[in-house]
Amino acid sequence: MQQFKFGSLYLKGDEAAKTLGKNWGDWQPGPGQSWHSFNDYINFSDKAGWSQWWGKNWIRTDIGDYDSPGFDDLTMSLAFLPDIKTEAPGASGLPLFFRHKPDTAAREIPGATTRDYLTVWLSQWVRDYGIDGFRVDTAKHVDKPTLDLLKQRATEALAEWKAANPKQALDNAPFWMTGEAWGHGVMKSDYYQHGFDAMINFDFQDQASQALGCFSNIDATYQQMADKLQGFNVLSYISSHDTRLFFASDAKGLLPLQQRAADLLLLAPGAVQIYYGDESGRPFGPTGSDPLQGTRSDMNWGELQGAKAPLLAHWQRLGQFRERHPAIGAGTQQSQQTPHYYAFSRQHGGDKVMVVWAGDRSQ
Repeated sequence: MQQFKFGSLYLKGDEAAKTLGKNWGDWQPGPGQSWHSFNDYINFSDKAGWSQWWGKNWIRTDIGDYDSPGFDDLTMSLAFLPDIKTEAPGASGLPLFFRHKPDTAAREIPGATTRDYLTVWLSQWVRDYGIDGFRVDTAKHVDKPTLDLLKQRATEALAEWKAANPKQALDNAPFWMTGEAWGHGVMKSDYYQHGFDAMINFDFQDQASQALGCFSNIDATYQQMADKLQGFNVLSYISSHDTRLFFASDAKGLLPLQQRAADLLLLAPGAVQIYYGDESGRPFGPTGSDPLQGTRSDMNWGELQGAKAPLLAHWQRLGQFRERHPAIGAGTQQSQQTPHYYAFSRQHGGDKVMVVWAGDRSQ
């Protein structure tokens, strides 16, 4: 607000300088205040002040004279954030606050819609830095044509970057997009027809938890995933910033159970995601006003050489095994259970693996 000259404060003149200081970003809450108290100084109803922000062509928000958000997934305000009108058909012009941002690389694109601007900006990162994939949060709040265009432009940009930087390119694979749509499981939804190569699998966290007592209990889940995922992909996890930390909530802080969690995740069909600290038993942190904030605690770097070092080594060993054998993630599965062991094999092309679990010697 201070640098780019949009919005409005209730504080005027010397009062603003006295309360907020020379640089507003240096403000800190006083007695009886929190970091949210800064909002008390902002005049969200000042139509003239907020007209210099994004502009009405760009967003919906309950601020100033902007159009109010709707009540459906595509037009609602998510977590009090403005909704960008990606579906709007007309030329939007450059967001107004860029006029007061001297170091911006954003330029007016004649006739461009909000969809055009956003996909051009995002694909420019790919073209400049060789980013090879995006994880799209809350994908259900973005219209499908925008997702299509993002995938198209990012794919073109990555191909250009690889052609210009052949020594830095890791492979010849095209751009990859993973989507997050709350509650999505192992099913081929229409997201796969609109730019996504994989969707996050919200089912696996609970399925892994139910198999902590005995690794063989994951067999039905593995078999179902391996059977279904021959024509599409999902990204499975055991910990998430939106749900819980597996080590604290499911493994109960016990290192042997977190080691089994590595088995369950890193031997799963499809793609898998290691949330930072899964491999090292990262503790749940303070929460404050957000009960999930503890899932975003500091990485426990100081514990990597101590009692948790064998846990990390186990995750590393399995991760390397998975990397060497594409059949783990992409193969067809056959399984066998006997009173003495549980085993499954996977095959993908010329790669074949067999995994045998004969029980936990510590139990």
